[in-house]
Amino acid sequence: NRANLERWLKDPPAVKPGSWMPDYGLSDKQVQALVAYLMTLK
Repeated sequence: NRANLERWLKDPPAVKPGSWMPDYGLSDKQVQALVAYLMTLK
């Protein structure tokens, strides 16, 4: 869902410790844009 995607994109290691996906330091605006795009792929 939207909230989980936002948390994951903001700080992947906090959501899944040991994750290979790094924290990219995305701004809130960037995260919202990515989530909006990803939600269209459903």
